[in-house]
Amino acid sequence: FNFLNLKDLVLQVIKAKKNLFIEKNLSLEINIPESLEVLSDFRFLKFVLEQIILNSIKYTNLGGIKINFKENFIEIKDTGIGIKKQDLDRITDFGYRGENNPLASSTGLGLYLVKNILDNLGHKFKILSNEDGTNFIIYFETYKNVR
Repeated sequence: FNFLNLKDLVLQVIKAKKNLFIEKNLSLEINIPESLEVLSDFRFLKFVLEQIILNSIKYTNLGGIKINFKENFIEIKDTGIGIKKQDLDRITDFGYRGENNPLASSTGLGLYLVKNILDNLGHKFKILSNEDGTNFIIYFETYKNVR
């Protein structure tokens, strides 16, 4: 584990997915302090952020995505179709796709891998969702503001 600049990591992921934002005409708002560092693993945290942000893009057709750091967590919030209440408890199960998943290409592996990686990194998380979108929250036990 190393201290990683969270904003730099998020911006790397966004830059790699910028064409998808442009194609779908989605807005993006990022509110993470420039000097914020979190204790984690670069490769695995980057993979997690890629999966969550890609899901947000895939399931959002209008509006956009907001990425904020508050207190001790990052939240990735979209204005997409949301996850049905009955699917929330199973959405991280191996191969589970959810009832209202319109994407035939979905494998049900992304959030399964995200859950396993976050568990192994020791980062707690939660997923909140309704018809107005989904909010994915990752908690960091160790972080610092370097100035």
